Amino acid sequence: MDKHKSVWILQMMKYFMVTKDYLQVNVVSDDPTGIYKNHFWLVSRSNVKYPIIHISDSSDQQRNINIESYKETENKIRNLVNNQQGEVLDISINESATDYNLDHIQFVRVVPNGVVNDSVAQEFPQLSTVVFDVSEPEKEINKLNKDISSQLFKKQKAVRKQYSRSYFKENMCVSFIVPFIICLIIYGAVHLISYLTDSSLASSAIISGAYYKTFISALHQYYRLFTGGFVHVQFFHLLANMLALFSMAKQVEKNYSANKSLIILCLSIVVGNVFLFAFGKNVLAVGISSGIYGLFAALTIAYISKGYFKNPLFRQSYMRVVFINIMISLLPNVSFYGHFGGLVCGLVLGVLFNKEKNITKVLKINAAVCGLIITVFLGYFSYQNRQVIEFYKGEDMSVVQTYQKLGLTKLSYRIYDNLLDYYAGE
Repeated sequence: MDKHKSVWILQMMKYFMVTKDYLQVNVVSDDPTGIYKNHFWLVSRSNVKYPIIHISDSSDQQRNINIESYKETENKIRNLVNNQQGEVLDISINESATDYNLDHIQFVRVVPNGVVNDSVAQEFPQLSTVVFDVSEPEKEINKLNKDISSQLFKKQKAVRKQYSRSYFKENMCVSFIVPFIICLIIYGAVHLISYLTDSSLASSAIISGAYYKTFISALHQYYRLFTGGFVHVQFFHLLANMLALFSMAKQVEKNYSANKSLIILCLSIVVGNVFLFAFGKNVLAVGISSGIYGLFAALTIAYISKGYFKNPLFRQSYMRVVFINIMISLLPNVSFYGHFGGLVCGLVLGVLFNKEKNITKVLKINAAVCGLIITVFLGYFSYQNRQVIEFYKGEDMSVVQTYQKLGLTKLSYRIYDNLLDYYAGE
């Protein structure tokens, strides 16, 4: 193809791709005849009349000889874009080509100073003026290529932005938004308290409701078994947990419901912290991880009930996720008991809330009995291990002082007296 014809084709490509929102489809073929050389295919989801455009320099004879190959390519493209409606607009820049219609394909000739078929001109009024000769075709080719690439980059950026928006919109759900807002508010409160009182983040976290065995046992602040799940101190910890929750919450809601997802999340937090209370040491524990593990366990039950594990690729992907989470749970300063407790709770609730037919009534009864046994088991060990062995009196006094700096003097005295009584009794 000479350079002038290359310019004409690029001029049309720019017209359709920039102003008419068409996209180029690359056709890969092992056909030795080379019929796809200098042939370009464009598609549009918005144009009803001509969803597919083919641009070439073929003569009428070449068109007719290759018509079957063109139709085969057309079918592939239609299947790709899932559109069986509309005609194919076949444009030739060959001066000897003519206009005619054959089996839902509109053949037209477009050349400089030429007349465009009326039906095509009605759809694309500027098409007759798009193609024109230039004095320096080499420079024009480079310019057109840059213009097309630049416009394509902008379109791709816009498409990615739109996809990101739609993805976040689709995945925004109650069981993500509610915990996210609560965690964000408490995270801000932790740092604000620390800043205003010049106290440690640990003291601020305890005041904000973090899990802390001393205060649960000595002050009977059992609410910490629940509120501790929404407290975060480090931004990275908050970000990682929110990303994990975001990727999972919508799927859990699809398989259960928004209300049941929140119940699974909240109860898993509580059960995870009760496991930590019954078997763990006196630690400061924060984070919604136990709730996320509960959602993961419930989602696993849903996948099992739907038969997803029959797919080898799904099993491999799932096992990789399990392995990663096991390794995370075994890391230092990570609450293994909390994660394990959340997982157990999620498994039980996943069976009880599941509506699939293969989750039988008998299985649900067994799950309920299992949940009851676990509850009794946890109650017994929590009572047996309610005493605090490791005391952090310096941190406890720091919390008391922070309450005083916040102007809660009476509360600080009451906490101080109760702590002294508890220390003396132990």
